[in-house]
Amino acid sequence: MLGEVLDGIPLDVRDLLVDLRAVRFMNAQGLLALLEVHRQAEIQGLRTLVTGR
Repeated sequence: MLGEVLDGIPLDVRDLLVDLRAVRFMNAQGLLALLEVHRQAEIQGLRTLVTGR
């Protein structure tokens, strides 16, 4: 699923915004998933921006 989402990003997009404002709790698995998103985005030349409270 992650690969499909990142593959669908247009080539002219350089930033991936991850909005965590609605997230009240994140366990270790959630953090690992977020890190994997960052790693995969970086491979595709995207800068990952995380926003939250």
